[in-house]
Amino acid sequence: SMPLSHYLFERDERYLISKHIAYVDGLLKDISENPTDASRYDFLGCEYVRMGRFEDAEQAFLKLLDLDPDNTGGRESLTTVRRLMGRHLDAA
Repeated sequence: SMPLSHYLFERDERYLISKHIAYVDGLLKDISENPTDASRYDFLGCEYVRMGRFEDAEQAFLKLLDLDPDNTGGRESLTTVRRLMGRHLDAA
């Protein structure tokens, strides 16, 4: 079993932020190597939402839909992030 200190460390805000940043960096590297992989933009948008970076999330979901216009999950994600940003607009 894991020690309690591990679970407390997992919940430390600085640790979580650094974990999100590392994940975003990995996704951006993946995207630079394969810019037409729409799924990476989906993951990127979701991670940006977790970080509170709604404008970046919006751009990621727009790119996802540019690559995969029929992606209903991406369309829903774009609508949600725009609502979080206070924009009640139709998504794309």
